[in-house]
Amino acid sequence: MFMKKLGLRMLAGLFLLLVFMLMLSACDLNFSMQTESSATATSTPDSTFSGAQTLTPIPTSSPQVYSSTEPETTPQSEPTPPPVQEDRSTRATAVLGTGKLIVRPLTVASVTQLGAPSCYGMETDYRYTGTYEAVWEPKDGAPQEQVMVFPADFEIVQPSEEPMVMQKASMGDVAIFAYTPRYTDCHGLETYFFGVKGGKAFPIPIQMAEDQVWSNIGQLPVRPFQIKSGEMIITGGHGAGEDFINVYHFRYDAKKQALVLKRTDEVKYDDIIKE
Repeated sequence: MFMKKLGLRMLAGLFLLLVFMLMLSACDLNFSMQTESSATATSTPDSTFSGAQTLTPIPTSSPQVYSSTEPETTPQSEPTPPPVQEDRSTRATAVLGTGKLIVRPLTVASVTQLGAPSCYGMETDYRYTGTYEAVWEPKDGAPQEQVMVFPADFEIVQPSEEPMVMQKASMGDVAIFAYTPRYTDCHGLETYFFGVKGGKAFPIPIQMAEDQVWSNIGQLPVRPFQIKSGEMIITGGHGAGEDFINVYHFRYDAKKQALVLKRTDEVKYDDIIKE
């Protein structure tokens, strides 16, 4: 009887051991399947994910240096303007047997070089500015006489430091001198006239009409005035885009001591240049 019970207990123990081993095998199989599924999900991208991925750069030990392909430029300094100096020199003369007409500063003027070429002159030309006067110096030693004072901030441009010699002409018994403070210009040479008679000098104004009197007139740089048949013929200045130039005919009026306009001709600019 005892041996029969012992045998039944051993069979029951074997049965329980078999069931436990079966359960253990099932757990191992389930764990293996979950591991493979996880690996597949990791390696296969999710097709339902639509957001943009942000990549974080890996920091390096030193920053990157980028070189520019544009050449380096050295900043250029502005040109130094020519120095300005005080000046008291005579700028123009006209000599006669009875005396001398001169143009000089009334007080102290200044002089410098132009510094750059233009229609007013070359870069090495001299530019004088200040208040100037025309003075008559009698040859007999009499006191000097002021003939006229030029406008304030008067400008003179000449190619050298030597005083210019005024252009001389005669109308009747009067000696006439033309003074152009700038030897060249963009449009017209500013011109002043002086007369000398009987040992006296005086300015000659330009009467364009009864109520219109000029102290000076502009004349074409390439065509200086002429004296023909008792008339002074002056070719006026020329501006950009103008097809015609005024050619003025003056006569000297001894009573007024002035150049009086008699007529004006309009001449094509090209015809004047071709002459």
